[in-house]
Amino acid sequence: MEKINLNFDEGGMKPIVEAFSKYKSYNNDFEIFIKHKKNSRIRVEKYPVLCSIVNEIRKNGNTCNVIFECKESCNQLNYAERMGFLSSLGVNYKYPLSKRNGGGRFIELKNISKIYYPGKEVIEVFEKNFNFNQDDAYDIATVISELANNGSMHSESKGGVMLYCQKYPTQKFLNLYIVDNGIGIYKAMNQIKKYKGLDELNTLKKSLEFGEGNGKGYGQGLFLVSQFIKINYGYLRLISGKYLYLVKEGIEQFHELDTCYSGVIIHIGIPFDINTSIQDIMDKQLKREQTA
Repeated sequence: MEKINLNFDEGGMKPIVEAFSKYKSYNNDFEIFIKHKKNSRIRVEKYPVLCSIVNEIRKNGNTCNVIFECKESCNQLNYAERMGFLSSLGVNYKYPLSKRNGGGRFIELKNISKIYYPGKEVIEVFEKNFNFNQDDAYDIATVISELANNGSMHSESKGGVMLYCQKYPTQKFLNLYIVDNGIGIYKAMNQIKKYKGLDELNTLKKSLEFGEGNGKGYGQGLFLVSQFIKINYGYLRLISGKYLYLVKEGIEQFHELDTCYSGVIIHIGIPFDINTSIQDIMDKQLKREQTA
């Protein structure tokens, strides 16, 4: 039984990635101890990543026990249970309130293992608060579903994808996470002959180009979301293998990491004030293709 100790009072997702990076596969039994103070700040980004890893371990036929040091009712655990994180981790916690429907405010953590269509709950998120018409909302929901499908259908992950999102009306912002524990972008695209000569960084760059990908996904979804975030001054963090692709304040950056994540982590931050739609980006790109 492998033992992992995590502190949810400090750091983001990095300590979780580091704790599991030494395991080349999840063919082990694990016991995960989570320390957190009763009234500590909720660090949302930790949960989708940990839930994805735990799910992958269990789908590989192994045991994974998750133990929270503090089991008293508190804001952090209430939030984690309401968003479906504790249930996913297998933690028995009594939620003290009644659970209301997300109603366009959030999407409770979802495990996606089949084709994910842009259903009502995703479209509803983008129909409210954003200055989108119905078609614009459907277009961005379709892009999100394509990103989820990349992981669920083509990452070779037994656990599929974890998807979660929430809007923050005060900050006028939406946070969305799509996480899988598959083979990652580099290995997926390296199966295609034309990408075999590329190193990991240039493969990641190629996956962000229009019409590129592993022949089964990636490509258009990553291209559209990266351009959408860049033009609208949102936030995008894409981690796969040993590289991070970051879009912040309209600027793209690539960073080599000091650890490695086998699958793909996508964190998207979308401001409510949107000036350029997915259709605008697509129209502009198609004009480029026609004149090239």
